[in-house]
Amino acid sequence: MNNQRGFGAVEYIIGLVFFAMAILAPLPGEDGKNVVDLLVEGVKKNHASYMYAQSLSHMQVDESVIPGVSSDNNESAKLLTYEEN
Repeated sequence: MNNQRGFGAVEYIIGLVFFAMAILAPLPGEDGKNVVDLLVEGVKKNHASYMYAQSLSHMQVDESVIPGVSSDNNESAKLLTYEEN
């Protein structure tokens, strides 16, 4: 039994080496990109979309759907004053 002591660490290291090789190997049909590159690209795109959505104004009002409001600037100012109070 003492001869097999520490063999788990060797298996763990071999597994990590194969896992790293699988992740860092270029994928076919992806122009030489690997899994890590695709993951980073996906996170960047998702974050850019999130930041764009956060930059949109939450106070946008489409006056054409509100009954009784004309496109005149004075009416719009009255509506905005009423909403603030």
